[in-house]
Amino acid sequence: MRSWRFERPAGAPAAVLAVLALLGFVGGCGNEKRDFRVDKLNPLVKRLGEERATLAVVLRAARPGRASDIRALREQVAGVEGVTRRIAALNPPDGAESKFRRYVRANAAFVRRLRRFVDVYAANRPQRRQREAAARVQLALSAANDAQTELQRSLK
Repeated sequence: MRSWRFERPAGAPAAVLAVLALLGFVGGCGNEKRDFRVDKLNPLVKRLGEERATLAVVLRAARPGRASDIRALREQVAGVEGVTRRIAALNPPDGAESKFRRYVRANAAFVRRLRRFVDVYAANRPQRRQREAAARVQLALSAANDAQTELQRSLK
């Protein structure tokens, strides 16, 4: 009498491993754009917002021409610039490169305008010049915010 045993074909272990590998690959695949946005970009964008908020607080307390206030402003601008450089160092996913570059350029322009404003502020220039420099900062900030919104939309 013959005993019925389950016999595996010779290629079964390899086939099972191949299927498991495929399932692991498919299960591990995420949306590259979403992953970039959530895991890499958004934490830095949040940090940039925190740096800008701190800059606003320092600026409200600062007085034109006061050395310690100007030093604090320059340090805070350097903090903003540091975060924008970390953002610029990211490698965006395919399809988002042009919007990412636009965002990076807008952030760089914002930092340049901030530095110019602090220079005008530090020199205790007339109020009119300070207001003009501040208006340029606001325009650069608006452009950076618009570029960020556009980039975020492209990463969904």
